[in-house]
Amino acid sequence: MMNISRLTRWVAGALLFVLCVSLITYTWVEYQMTQRAGGHTQVIERGQFSPTNGPILIENVNLLSTDGLTMLPDQSILLENGKITHINPPQERVDSLLNNPLIVDGSNKYLIPGLVDSHVHLERSPNDLLLYLANGITYIRDMGGVPEYIAWRKQIREDFIGPDIFIASEKVNSLSGIEALFNSWTRTRINVSTHEQVNKLVKSLVDDGFDAIKISSFINEEIYHQLLDSGKAAGLPTVGHLPYSIGLNGLWHSGQTELAHVEEITKALSEDFGGYHHDRAEQYLSYVEMRSNRVARKLKEKQITVTSSIWLMESLTRQKFALTPLLKEIALPYANPGIVEGTVLAKGWLPGHNSYQLSQETLGDPQAIERSKRFWQTYVSAIHIMTQALNNNDVLFMAGTDANTAAVVPGFSLHDELNSLTQVGLSNAQSLYSATAAPGEWMRSNTGKIKLGYQADLILLDSNPLLDINNTRSINAVFREGRMFDRTQLDAMLAEVRRVNNKARHQGINQFN
Repeated sequence: MMNISRLTRWVAGALLFVLCVSLITYTWVEYQMTQRAGGHTQVIERGQFSPTNGPILIENVNLLSTDGLTMLPDQSILLENGKITHINPPQERVDSLLNNPLIVDGSNKYLIPGLVDSHVHLERSPNDLLLYLANGITYIRDMGGVPEYIAWRKQIREDFIGPDIFIASEKVNSLSGIEALFNSWTRTRINVSTHEQVNKLVKSLVDDGFDAIKISSFINEEIYHQLLDSGKAAGLPTVGHLPYSIGLNGLWHSGQTELAHVEEITKALSEDFGGYHHDRAEQYLSYVEMRSNRVARKLKEKQITVTSSIWLMESLTRQKFALTPLLKEIALPYANPGIVEGTVLAKGWLPGHNSYQLSQETLGDPQAIERSKRFWQTYVSAIHIMTQALNNNDVLFMAGTDANTAAVVPGFSLHDELNSLTQVGLSNAQSLYSATAAPGEWMRSNTGKIKLGYQADLILLDSNPLLDINNTRSINAVFREGRMFDRTQLDAMLAEVRRVNNKARHQGINQFN
């Protein structure tokens, strides 16, 4: 009897110990994951930034035409109740306003639609919303959304201090069992493995207010098609990656409406090629060149949109071999410190802990370095070839940055992306179109053009972006549904983000300034 009692106490004690260890481990992992996602940085009170409200008349401005090709000189535009109500309004209409409109002198300035970043990751960092607005981005497409973002969007639609948000779900995988639970917890993935789970997921996404389903690269063919069918029936588009189980031939008959990276196409072409290595670089590029226009024509035929994220791909070689100079060029002080620094469980952006940086073993081998450089340079060249083909074949093409991926600073990165697009061969007008009218068309929203009845989401620039795409950075004022944030307010937003970031740092970044 004594032995049984002792055994019972021992088992109870062991179970209590395991429970305590499990609870401590869970709490520690949760803390690390929240830190990595930027969730421990002070959240800025947005109410301190007050836009100018009421009717606004912008006079004598150079205004981007609806086709995005020219600047129309000496135009006037009236903004009322969040909309563009008149272009060159008659004086009697201006005089009839009960409250005299605020008059903004647009002389020697350029008015364009607010920009759209079509691929961002908000993580746990609502301060990023200020970074987007301060950089003239009035709409974003989050490509890994959680219910928390639905609440953020609701608040923004009430106070207009931030961009509007199109929210796709987290990546959907087809794992099951313990592997699925671990993947969902540590990688923020959704896993479904039965038809019933697919239907339940789609219904919950619709009920919660999500705008799209995001597909993972690793989903199996059966679940992939079930998701597309269920999503289509519910009115949810399916976006994201091209699953390895599908390939390009499967894509043409799938109904998927968008690919989240040009890279998705070149990876599929690499699979068709049989995989390439540094010693087959020229052959692979010749293969991509041969296939690119045919693939682009098929994308056009099937009305599949492609998002860019080219600057990130171009940065990979530098992140691997010349990280410090790259970090000096980007707007590093504005990126959330938790994301930049990483944790013991997840890589960040800084030297020695960067998710793309090569191992010390590789960096110590000159031949290995040369092989790796050749591989990644070829990787980027293939993306450039494919981008040119997409543009030449009029595929609907949207600028997206993959913001909050290593070295991609929210808000600032879209201007880098537009520059990369012009370097690949798009005209300034085409690059601008990819961040304004194209995503507006894809999202079926009244944004992205300066047109009667459209949302008054606009940017007033000091210089003409049709002459130099980098002039999208010359922001004088941002209009969010007709409410004006002048340069002083935009600078205050940036200063506040920088201040709270500096308070949250565990590692100094002065060497990158």
